[in-house]
Order: sequence, then structure tokens, then C-alpha cells
Amino acid sequence: MIRRRTVLTVLPLALLVGGGCTPPPAAPARYWTLGPIAPHPPGTVPYREAIGLGPVTVARYLDRSQLVRRSGSHRLELADRDSWPEPLAEHLGRVLADDLEALLPANEVRLLPADTPTPLAFRLQLEVLAFEATPTGEARLDARWTLIRERDGQWLISRRSRIDRPVTGADTEALVAALSETVSLLAQEMAAAVRAAPR
Repeated sequence: MIRRRTVLTVLPLALLVGGGCTPPPAAPARYWTLGPIAPHPPGTVPYREAIGLGPVTVARYLDRSQLVRRSGSHRLELADRDSWPEPLAEHLGRVLADDLEALLPANEVRLLPADTPTPLAFRLQLEVLAFEATPTGEARLDARWTLIRERDGQWLISRRSRIDRPVTGADTEALVAALSETVSLLAQEMAAAVRAAPR
């Protein structure tokens, strides 16, 4: 009887102490998507040309799910719970293709590689060097891109674009909106190059 009484007394005390050491639940992860800034024109326009977009690559430090913030000249910080919903290169490519189609309504933009019977008129290649928040409160997209004419493989343009846009709020939503704007501005540069390119 004594042993049983002791066990029954100690067990609730152990549960109470153990419960007090339980860490609080972790904050839920938040997933963010870039949005195409340029609206698609109403109605249907028949395609006259096809443009391939790819490969789209990102720097190794960006090839992760978390959003990246630069806190100094030599220091990066990864967001604890703010992530992209898919690999960043794929996500950037999809949004950039949407922006390009809105800006070039007579052109079909296809993410490469893609199986298609229609020959491409041009191909755009993109290497993203930076896609982050800066210490000065801006969103930055730094990228090299190339416009290639498919019929003869000639490089028509090879350019580096560095685009900064102010982040208008202190939250992640404002940062993602500003990053989306940098992608749209890059699409405008690319679309202008396609329009002016010799056929």
C-alpha cells in the first residue's frame, strides 16, 4: 500500500514538471508567390511568333526555399518562416513568361525545355545573380540575360540588368510586391529587345 501511494503521488508531479518544459509551438510557415505586374490584354490575339525562355538559373545561395535578405556587404539572412512555394528558378521563369506574354501579345512565350512542333523565333536565357532585400530598404534583381535568334543561333543581345525598387512597407508582403515589380521591369527590357530584334 505504501509503494502504491508513493507512485500515485509522484506521477502527477512528474507530469506537471514535464508539461512546464514543453516548448511553445513553432510559428507556421508562410509561402509567398510573385505576381505578374503587367495585365494581360483582353480578347484573343493570334500568335505570330514563339519565344523560348530558358534556361532560367539562379545563384547557388538563392537556390533554396527561404526568402533572402542582405543585412550588410558580406552578410545574408534567411527568413525563418517565409518561403517560396516552389524552386525559385521555376517560379521566376513562370512569372517572367506571364509578363512577357502580356507585353508581347502577338508572341507565345514557352518555358524551356518544352516539346513543341512550332519553331522558335527567339530564345531568352536568364542567369539571376541576386534576388533579395537590400540593407537600404530596396528589392534588388541583378541578372544577366541573352537574346538569341533561333534560325542562325546569333546572339543579338547580351546584357546585365540591375533593378532596384523601394519596399514600401516593413512586412514581407511589401518585399514580395517590390520583388515582383523588379521582375516586371526586367520583362519590359526583354520585350523591348524582342520588338527591336532583326528577324
